[in-house]
Amino acid sequence: MKKVLDYALSKAEQAEIFILKRETNPLNFYNYQSVDYHHRKTIEISIRVIKDNKLGVAKGSVIGDYKRLVDKALLAAQYGPEVNFKFPSEKASKDLKIYDENVYRLTLEQMLEDGKAIYDYFKKVIPYMPLNLYFNKEIREVEIINSSGKEESYKKTIYLVSLLSMYEKSKEGINKEFASCRYFKFPKDKMDELAQEYSLIKKNFTVKTKEMPVIFRYTATWSLLYRILEGVNGINISKGISPLKDKINKKIFPESITLIDDPTLPYAVGSKPFDDEGVPTYK
Repeated sequence: MKKVLDYALSKAEQAEIFILKRETNPLNFYNYQSVDYHHRKTIEISIRVIKDNKLGVAKGSVIGDYKRLVDKALLAAQYGPEVNFKFPSEKASKDLKIYDENVYRLTLEQMLEDGKAIYDYFKKVIPYMPLNLYFNKEIREVEIINSSGKEESYKKTIYLVSLLSMYEKSKEGINKEFASCRYFKFPKDKMDELAQEYSLIKKNFTVKTKEMPVIFRYTATWSLLYRILEGVNGINISKGISPLKDKINKKIFPESITLIDDPTLPYAVGSKPFDDEGVPTYK
């Protein structure tokens, strides 16, 4: 990475090299009948340069041909936006809990056993319910180095388990999903919840057309947060199309709503010590 940075700085005023190594192990179970498994390893490199106060970016997956990638970033900078910032130099916290050795050492055989245990449970509780399972073990290694003296890295594990049951004669279904940076057994109460919700489809209801109060379940939160995420999306803000573009330090919610972004929560999937630009995270 230092060679890449030195080469970039020989042609630009500022430079940043970001590398993401990712290993994923998705395992799928198809309704008690078949299983498939994949093992993938990828390396992604992203180079940002600032030349003549213009930003250029290039991304690729071949680290050996770094000079060509740097030249692509320099070419992009000729047409890039004008910027007046320096790449960050602040050091991030090293105490963040986002890595679990149990996930790192998790074998295919163990995931198969976990899937079999879930199927065995549902066979006893609600044997007529169709059920697909999805498991994924992921290991990420992130490294960043820039011209401001920042040189940091972190290692992260992610374990995800998803249960999906499709309704009869429908394209819709019920999904229960959990993900964490550490290993876990799928919660029994959520399996019972899935079985209970599926059993309700045996009852037919007719709803009158009229205005009625609506109660959102906590699982519907994502559909509400999606609007907020689009509002704070950097691209939408830079284009001036975000409704929140002029709302910094202004109240946008009533007192009954509190929204907190905390990428430092222990073992939370979205937690990380610094973002993809190298800026340290905080609550």
